[in-house]
Amino acid sequence: MSGRAWIPLFIATCLAAGPEIARAQRAVFLVRHAEKADATSDTELSAEGHARARALAHLLQDAGVTAVYTSEYRRTRQTAEPLASLRRITITSMPARELEALVRKIRSENADDTVLVVGHSDTVPRLIAALGGPQSLSIADSEYDNLFIVVPKKEGPYTFLVLRY
Repeated sequence: MSGRAWIPLFIATCLAAGPEIARAQRAVFLVRHAEKADATSDTELSAEGHARARALAHLLQDAGVTAVYTSEYRRTRQTAEPLASLRRITITSMPARELEALVRKIRSENADDTVLVVGHSDTVPRLIAALGGPQSLSIADSEYDNLFIVVPKKEGPYTFLVLRY
């Protein structure tokens, strides 16, 4: 397969692991919002950011995402909108500072779902840690192309993957 055409197949294979995935979500995809237009606090996406949001939607359109969470900021919502539109999913926005409440909500309301969370360079690593992933992850201010995947298992630690899109 050429380019990134193998990524959807890889994701589908991870999700099809079946019996090992029992507690909590089938998978949680986490991304930082796409490129922003400027440095203001509630900026929109730049043209490059909108293109990346469409690329994310294309990548995850067949991954079975049934729930989408964003922070209250426009850039996170705009990053999620193309996929939410394709999948006909209503986006749930929660304040960026309420990470523990977000994790509880995902675990209680989306116990059998594949979830997308769009956050920020400081919130995504903390969410990953709260979901059982690495505790010391960081995202540089210039990084917008990480796709983190947390896959719970029936026993033992979660599987944690990092891809680029």
